[in-house]
Amino acid sequence: MGRTRVSAGGVETFMRAFVYWFLRIFLGSLFIFSCIHKIADPYGFALIVRNYQLTPLYLINFVAIVLPYVELLCGLMILFGVWRLGALFLVELMLAFFSVLIAVNILRGIDFTCGCFSNSPQKVFMELPMVALVRDIILMAMGGYLFKLEQPYFKKYYIRSIAQTNREA
Repeated sequence: MGRTRVSAGGVETFMRAFVYWFLRIFLGSLFIFSCIHKIADPYGFALIVRNYQLTPLYLINFVAIVLPYVELLCGLMILFGVWRLGALFLVELMLAFFSVLIAVNILRGIDFTCGCFSNSPQKVFMELPMVALVRDIILMAMGGYLFKLEQPYFKKYYIRSIAQTNREA
């Protein structure tokens, strides 16, 4: 008979949970999607890495083969909730590193495509250096916010597991 009220705290909690899950699904899926073409065509990705003109020649093949699998693993871990904080930290490091690489090449005036979503040397809007730089900065902000939202869940689980371990001892 009585109506239930939604308090401001309830709405805030719902929105926080919605943003948390949206960011996890979005970032995890994005990293999985971005590595598919790199895994399928490591030679094409090696050419993209070489075009940055910042990687020593002897490391280009290593980077072209290993980096896509690191992206895949991080995307899967974020998406499925396995070692989320470690995966998020690694994603944030990669995005910061990619942003620096892109910014350095923009300042050097080198003509390149970022290679994030395509191995094609053709200029596509999402692969343009300035667009890629802005996109990476936005993704870093999203990852940072997700990291902030992740902290309470981590602390809650961590404290619970420590209390359980102390009880067993």
